Order: sequence, then structure tokens, then C-alpha cells
Amino acid sequence: MRDTLYAALTALMTVMAIALLVMWVAINRALSPLSWLSSQLIPQSPMDNGQLPETQILEVAPLTHAINNYRQQWLDALAAMRDFIADASHQIRTAQATTKAQLEIALSSKNALVDRDIVEAIYQDHTKLTRLTNQLLVHATIVHRGDHQTFTPINMHDFLQEVITYAVRDYAHTNIEFEYVPASENIIILGDEIVLKEALRNVIDNAVAHGKTGNTATHGIIRIRLEASNQDCRMYVEDNGQGIPEDQRAQALERFVKVGTNTQGSGLGLAIAQSAALSHHGDLILSESELGGLAVSFSLPRLTETLNAPFNY
Repeated sequence: MRDTLYAALTALMTVMAIALLVMWVAINRALSPLSWLSSQLIPQSPMDNGQLPETQILEVAPLTHAINNYRQQWLDALAAMRDFIADASHQIRTAQATTKAQLEIALSSKNALVDRDIVEAIYQDHTKLTRLTNQLLVHATIVHRGDHQTFTPINMHDFLQEVITYAVRDYAHTNIEFEYVPASENIIILGDEIVLKEALRNVIDNAVAHGKTGNTATHGIIRIRLEASNQDCRMYVEDNGQGIPEDQRAQALERFVKVGTNTQGSGLGLAIAQSAALSHHGDLILSESELGGLAVSFSLPRLTETLNAPFNY
């Protein structure tokens, strides 16, 4: 019995040793593609434009492709951020240089009395710089909140009433007439209320600045209209100004681009609105308004029967 036990234990230990050796070889062979991938990633810099080389290892090829795509998206986002920072720096430096030049002219004047025209020019330059700074901060906020997408249900009728109330209060001193055309049904969307408010305010500010020289001789008209369809809703902001020519509308959505007779703005208002629409998985379209000016329309997905369903992206 002892000899039989020893023989069985010896055979069992031999089988276990052989099995462990086979497992060790198999595991090392299975993980060798990951070791190869690590050897390719370690010497590369995060800012490197190079792609990982193509591999014939079937198990690693999808992972290599995914890493290359992710890196390209990262580099594209980084390039866009660099361009934005460069454009923003240029715009801010230009506004600061203009203000400084006006101040130097005022200080170099031998007249003891301050020239009102110079003070007015300084005030206008300071106003543009302040608006530019605020819009840059708003744009950064929209991009940041759009990446996180902390969306909540929003009743569009209540939302627009609140925005219009603030707009009427802010522009009570102007000859602007606000109109609101609600939808025929209740509309609820999932969105970020702060982002949408900032986007809509920028569009209204643009309509106030460029729409009051429109078809009516005594006052400007800004009409905010809400329409609904089965899958989405469309929110319009229309004015009776000169509008934007059709061949320049795509260009008007770019950052820091001024089209038509617009020379006073920062070129960020419509870009902010478009960023807000895209962050809500919608779009922004420029067209001719029924009032004769520009119509800016937001298309946003509606929340219907999925109100109580989890909202994940």
C-alpha cells in the first residue's frame, strides 16, 4: 500500500508539474502581445503624432486600432484648444492695445479738459473687452459642462418664459419689442439649463445688436418661437435686421469670425450657441426670418416616454 501510495503521489506530482509548466508557457504566450504593446507605448510621448504600427497579432489589432483612434481624438481636441487659446489671446491683446492707445492719447493731450470723444472711445473699447472676456468664460463653461453632460428634465415653456422675462428687463431702455410664440403642446427635454440659458442669451444679444436696424422705422422686433415634432423640438430666435447672406452663414458659426456689417461684436455669440446645441445632441441652423432678418433655430431632442428611464451617454 505504501509503495502504491508513493507511486501515485509521484505520478500526480509529475502531472501537476507538467501542467504548471504548460500553463506558464501558455500564459506567457497569450500575454506576449500586451508586452509588445507596452514596448511600443512606453517610448512615445503623449504629444507624439505618430501612430502605433500595424500588427499581425489578431488579438491585439483591435486594441491598437482603438488606441490610435483615441490618440487622434485627443490630438484633434488639443489642436482645437491651442487654436482657441491663440485666437482668444489675439482678440484680448488687440482690445487691450486699443484701450491703451486711447489712454495714451488722452494723457498726451495738452488740454486741461478731457475730450469727451476720447472718453467715449475708451468706454467703447472697455465694453468690448468686457464682453469678449465674458463670452470666453461662457464658451469655456459650455465646453466643460458639455463634456460632463449633467442633464435634467427642462420644461421648455417655463424655461423660455424665464429667459424672455430677463431679456425684457435687461433691454427695457431700448426700442426692442419682444414676441413669444409658444408651442401647441407641452415640451420637455433633457438638458443643461445653465448652458441653454447662456446660449440663448448670446443669440438674443446678437439680435438686439444687429436686428433693430431692420424693416420697422421705430423699433426692432425679436420673436422667440417654439415648435414641436415627434422626436425633437425647434426653438427659433428671429429679428427684423439685415440678416446674414446665405453664403456667409456657415462662416458666421466659426469662432471670432465677423460677417456682413458686424464689426463691433466679438464673433463668439453664434459659436457659443452652436457649441450648446451640439452638446445637447442637436444642431443650430441659420436661415432667413419671416421678419426679414436672421432666424437662429436650435433643434433639441425631446423627452417623451423615456422620462423615467436612465439617461446615460
